[in-house]
Amino acid sequence: MSVVTAEGDRITISLAAQVRYAASSQTGPDGSSQTVETASSSQLRVAVQGDLSEAELKDLGTLLNKLSQATTDASSTDAGHPSTTSADPAGFAGLTSLAAFRYRSQQTVEASSLVDLRG
Repeated sequence: MSVVTAEGDRITISLAAQVRYAASSQTGPDGSSQTVETASSSQLRVAVQGDLSEAELKDLGTLLNKLSQATTDASSTDAGHPSTTSADPAGFAGLTSLAAFRYRSQQTVEASSLVDLRG
């Protein structure tokens, strides 16, 4: 995410999170067993060019909260049918200390499993 304040300060925020899940099952003559492995990691980076005022910090926090809510709402509803007709449905117009922002979200899901049937 990139944000430019009305004063020209620039903020770049990036988050990378990864969760790995692997499962394997074995069935033999004397029973079965299953192994599940998970691992997760995340990395947050924030870069600021300039000096942020108290109003900019407040508006930035509000922006992050609104984007978080909008992302959650978009993933849980039909994006093709918005629930509001407002020109500013998320309420970004009130963030007067911020001039512009660009936000991109990407999610990739990969899964694997190994099944060994012996008998």
